[in-house]
Amino acid sequence: MTETCGRLGISSAVVDYRTLLEPGVADVITLAVPGPAQSELGRAALLAGKHVFFEKPLADCVKAAQGLKDVAGDLKTAINFEFPESAAWQAAKHMLQSGRLGALRHAALTWRVETFANKQRASDSWKTRSRDGGGALNLLTSHVFFNLEWLFGRIRALSARIERAPQDPRAADTSNLLHVTTAGGLSIGAHVAIDAFLGPGHRLEVYGDEGTLVLENAEADYLRGFKLSAATRADAALQAVSLPPPLSPSEDGRVAATAKIAQRFLNSILGVPTEAFPGVAEGLRVAELAEAALLSHDEGRMVQV
Repeated sequence: MTETCGRLGISSAVVDYRTLLEPGVADVITLAVPGPAQSELGRAALLAGKHVFFEKPLADCVKAAQGLKDVAGDLKTAINFEFPESAAWQAAKHMLQSGRLGALRHAALTWRVETFANKQRASDSWKTRSRDGGGALNLLTSHVFFNLEWLFGRIRALSARIERAPQDPRAADTSNLLHVTTAGGLSIGAHVAIDAFLGPGHRLEVYGDEGTLVLENAEADYLRGFKLSAATRADAALQAVSLPPPLSPSEDGRVAATAKIAQRFLNSILGVPTEAFPGVAEGLRVAELAEAALLSHDEGRMVQV
């Protein structure tokens, strides 16, 4: 272990995570484990008085997510929903809030990619087992639920089909078909797939009485490649919206986005007037929406949330 730490530039490591929970060893714990393990480790860290930075999804069920929120108390938490940190996503939200598109009519989201585990046709990875935190619902649709509520407000009802290709012997879902209705009455259709060879990427279309907005990313980098275009009735076609360049044009776009969440998280611990957002409350909400999607699939009906 010492040799590996040195090669990776890590100053020290422990074999048993409980060592980190002892008084005086660490103030902050960050987790990068599948959902079921995250529930156990996160709960132990919070009970030990540690501030915790979680990965998504927060937990494998609503009960476990609620348990984490209950024990968090006044401790600071964060969860890694990165997309709202993107300049393109922020510009899209500003445009929606400005009323430039007029009254919104409907929206459509597609996110069709081939993940590394599916490209490798992995059969022994936790990412191909839904019960361990893998599958489209956990890996990508969890982001979609958070992003849609961040952009359009609270979801009041949803229906879902949680599926995989009929010849796929693995346990994880690979395709999610969704229809959601927001509290404001906006209808949104979505399709998420993680087994789409040469899939077109991530695209959100929003249609209003007075204009249209398109947010899309066809690149392999999940965050860095987003482009935003829009048009009103005075335009002949969609026009590209000018965006600032990414903080780092070469590294994984998720690094800079996660750093922003981490900075707010650390500032809140240090007493800087800022909110550690998103946190366990938002993770719990996504767990509620994911559980509603599974219920909708099982019962074949629209579920109120």
